[in-house]
This record gives sequence, structure tokens and C-alpha cells, in this order.
Amino acid sequence: MNLKLLISAASISIAAFASTALEAKPHNAGMNIYRMLLSERAVERLDLTTTQQEKIKTIAESEKAAMEARSACSR
Repeated sequence: MNLKLLISAASISIAAFASTALEAKPHNAGMNIYRMLLSERAVERLDLTTTQQEKIKTIAESEKAAMEARSACSR
């Protein structure tokens, strides 16, 4: 009886881990948020000024440079 319980618990744990791994964010998905924020629809809905849009672009560029630097260091 205990063996069945152990096997069931292990199976459930593996299934839970596998499902969370499948939903993990891809490596470069973080940059898509900036593209979305700078889309015409988002700019209109959020009523972003030109200054705010420029700040978003600057942040996106610095994040991209940081990610490239991290990936170059890990090689």
C-alpha cells in the first residue's frame, strides 16, 4: 500500500514540475513587453506622451544591452 502511495506522489510531483516547465517564459520574451507598450494601440490607450515613449525606448535598449552582456559573459 505504501509503495502505491509513493508512486502516486512521485507521479503527481513529476506532472506538476513538467507543467510549470512548459509554461516557463522563453529566453527573449521579456523584450516583447516593450514592443507591446510602444504599439499604436497601447500608446493610444495609455495616452503616452512622446517623452514617455522615448523613456520606454531607452529602457528597452538598456535592457537589451544588459541581456547581451550577460549572454556574452556566460559563453
